[in-house]
Amino acid sequence: MIGVVLAGGLARRMGGGDKPLRQVAGQAILDHVVARIAPQCDALILNANGDPSRFAGYGLPVVPDTLEDYPGPLAGVLAALDWTAENRPDANHVVSVAGDCPFLPRDLVSRLEAERVAAKAELAAQNRPLDGALRACHRGLAGRSGRSLLQRQYGRRPRRS
Repeated sequence: MIGVVLAGGLARRMGGGDKPLRQVAGQAILDHVVARIAPQCDALILNANGDPSRFAGYGLPVVPDTLEDYPGPLAGVLAALDWTAENRPDANHVVSVAGDCPFLPRDLVSRLEAERVAAKAELAAQNRPLDGALRACHRGLAGRSGRSLLQRQYGRRPRRS
């Protein structure tokens, strides 16, 4: 299981900046998120746009959106699926968590996986106020059709390198 922390938003409602780097209980929110999700995953990446050096202290790969104009969290999910297909083709699933939700369940991945298996589904999702926006996505969505689907959804073209 590959974990991705979605931290690519613009935080418009908060006046800009990096929400995950704001402090809660004397630590950056991202510290809390990483501490809770990392033990549940085989590898962890961070989806963030802009200068990746601001996250250098976490020692995580920083993967930017592959779509232009910051279209939303699904762009971060797409970037994570693409990264996983390229860097960890052995991984079957990706779990995404919001980078501004410090109190993620410590058993989130096992709960999502149990629900996915019980439903014989390729995707499991949970969205509760205390849990944040959480998704487990099947790696198969990372292919050309999944990417095209998200690009059409947003009416965007891939970001130019």
